[in-house]
Amino acid sequence: MFHKVKILAVDDRPENLLALRAVLNNPAYEILEACSGEEALKLLLKNDVALILLDVQMAGLNGFDTARLIRQRHKNEHIPIIFISAIHKASEHILEGYSAGAVDYIFKPFQPETLRRKVEVFINLYQEEMEIRQQRDCMEALAKKNTTKLGELNSELIKSNEQIVSILESISDAFYAVDPDWRFSYVNKEAEKEIGKTRQELIGKRMWEAWPLTIKLFERFRQAVDFKQAMHFETIDEKCGKWYEIHIYPSEMGLSVYFRNISERIKYEKDMARLDRLNLTKEVAAGIAHEIRNPLTKVRGFLQLFINKAHVPSEEQLIAMIDEIDRANAIIAEFLGLAKNRRSCLKIMNLSDIVRALYPLIQAEAHLTNNIVNINLEENLMLLLDEKEIRQLILNMALNGLDAMAKGGKLTISTYREGTDIILSIADEGDGIKDEVMDKIGTPFFTTKDNGTGLGLAICYSVAARHNAKIEINTGTNGTVFIVRFACETEEQLSQDAQ
Repeated sequence: MFHKVKILAVDDRPENLLALRAVLNNPAYEILEACSGEEALKLLLKNDVALILLDVQMAGLNGFDTARLIRQRHKNEHIPIIFISAIHKASEHILEGYSAGAVDYIFKPFQPETLRRKVEVFINLYQEEMEIRQQRDCMEALAKKNTTKLGELNSELIKSNEQIVSILESISDAFYAVDPDWRFSYVNKEAEKEIGKTRQELIGKRMWEAWPLTIKLFERFRQAVDFKQAMHFETIDEKCGKWYEIHIYPSEMGLSVYFRNISERIKYEKDMARLDRLNLTKEVAAGIAHEIRNPLTKVRGFLQLFINKAHVPSEEQLIAMIDEIDRANAIIAEFLGLAKNRRSCLKIMNLSDIVRALYPLIQAEAHLTNNIVNINLEENLMLLLDEKEIRQLILNMALNGLDAMAKGGKLTISTYREGTDIILSIADEGDGIKDEVMDKIGTPFFTTKDNGTGLGLAICYSVAARHNAKIEINTGTNGTVFIVRFACETEEQLSQDAQ
């Protein structure tokens, strides 16, 4: 909002006031007029003025006395006063005017332009002073507000700190903080128990002085500091044999460390893993026994017939016995393939070339069931592979896909890059895999086929694991997609791995 600047003109002659008003005609100015010193003092009680133009020779209070009275009031002591006089031109009068508080002395008749320029200078000074004063008032108000806010925040901070301390003291995890100089700055009661020292013994001391660290553990702490990276790991204290789960969080204030004793959990997990291995061994043994017992039973039946010398085995019976023995041998071979624990015959190969070589065989199998096989292969997908194992993986998945479809279905085999991975995708148009079956996919000897061994997909998972690959399954009513995701390596890494 625009405010006019007030100028007080004081003269006991109306014609002089009229002349001043004409000279200072400016929409930015508001001219207040007083015919005497007394009237001027009254106006100053009600108005804030930027400049006073004061005649010296007036009836009653003259200009000098009026100026002295103005200066006695604290509010008005800094208002600039310009004396205007027609007769008091002697040096002693001029000196008295300045002594009374004048900032300038003008003699009548004055040049209008000179007066306007001088008034403009003082008005500009006044406006600058008002602006500075407003800024100062704003800053003071802001400082006061900030001081109040700071006090409130400080109170909240104290309360928040108390809450944090209360939480840290009540949690079951051990917690401590160290400053950038590796000195303990806070230790909760659980950390006191695990470290075996009181916080009074720890606060202010460096970590390795109060609690010796292994080189490996110190490297984890140093990595968190150097790279500003949170660290999460499990480690064992060789001295006491306890396992700890440790979480390290770096900040500008140092490190915050949470850790807990997980020895009981590790022991439980080992016990459960041991039971799982025992149960798996039982399941595998039962599966092998079941699968091999069938052909052996058939062979045994024939042999019992042959004990009677009167019964001569026919060629058909002998072939059937050989087939059953071959079947038992195939089951054992498949199981040995599942149990294989190392990669052999590794070579840098193009995954698409292996699929392309298998295409005629898969296409011939699809022709028997009136199905179609399409391949979409991207070139130069180089990986470190065991060709025989990857061929077996592709064939097992492709044949499973063909078995899952009715006549006229389409099987699509694709290879491509996805980010930093190389993908083998085998998609069928079957009815999808049921939820209750999905959880058992890859389990040895689990099958939904009447004549299956339940080892095909289990072998696929085993081959994938040996090639550091992952198998993903997307299934629905329109079909199933098996995705084998291989981690892609650089040519240099492939060369090094091959060596």
